[in-house]
Amino acid sequence: MNQFAITTDTGADLSQNYCQAHEIAVINLPVTMNGVTYEAGQLENKDFYAQLRAGAMPPPSAANMEDTCDLFRAVLSKGQDLLHIAFSSGLSSTASTA
Repeated sequence: MNQFAITTDTGADLSQNYCQAHEIAVINLPVTMNGVTYEAGQLENKDFYAQLRAGAMPPPSAANMEDTCDLFRAVLSKGQDLLHIAFSSGLSSTASTA
């Protein structure tokens, strides 16, 4: 087991395969477009950009506080140190949540 764990959120835009291979835990940042909320992987990039071109604008979103705490507790309970790489504080409150 590693002495530390790296965590991030879906704003990092890392593939699921990459995160699994490097044991990076990822916190989901939901995206809301035209009143519909999508979890990570539910909205294809081409559909996201098509909606942007059509005038949709997603409101800011942040990581769920409970999900973030649960992940951090799980890492720390293993005796690991934690490095969390958050989405920009200028675009989301995810860094504050962490």
